[in-house]
Amino acid sequence: MDVTPLHRDDRAQWEILWQESVGGVMSPDVIEHSFQNIMDGNIHAFVAKIDSRIIGLLHFVRHPVAGCMHPVCYMQDLYVSPTSRRNGVAKKLIEALEAYAEGEALDRIYWLLDNANEEAKEFYKGLGIGLDFGLYMIPIKMKERLNLPEIKTEKKTG
Repeated sequence: MDVTPLHRDDRAQWEILWQESVGGVMSPDVIEHSFQNIMDGNIHAFVAKIDSRIIGLLHFVRHPVAGCMHPVCYMQDLYVSPTSRRNGVAKKLIEALEAYAEGEALDRIYWLLDNANEEAKEFYKGLGIGLDFGLYMIPIKMKERLNLPEIKTEKKTG
């Protein structure tokens, strides 16, 4: 198995695997925009391959943060084809990310996890430190995509 950065000629296989990871709901314009961001270096991606067939992907973003001298890395997507799971693919992808982070002197790698995903929770147990934080967001453009009602916030005066 080889883990490499995503290359332009990996596009078709990457797209199939990424669509599989999100249940096929990614629109073509979002896929194109994301792929172009990866090619431009705004988003980074590693793929795991066996015999030139992509079996896993990892997307990540490096960015600065307040209170730290070095950039940090947000691991956005980690996905392995169901037929290739439990063979060390995800671990190899994360090891590649760790090597990248060490080489770039990044401060840390962090990610979000759906608390209902027991399989992922078990996998990550020995890889990172679990922190007990809640995730909140204000969906600006996302409201349209998810057909969400307006969020009403109370303004306190005082």
